[in-house]
Amino acid sequence: MSASLSASEKSEMNDKAVSTIILCLRDK
Repeated sequence: MSASLSASEKSEMNDKAVSTIILCLRDK
């Protein structure tokens, strides 16, 4: 991950990644 990202941008991207993973697991 790029060090130029702000903390808020990192947390937002992380939230989206977690949501995607949860949705994928729920579909199984």
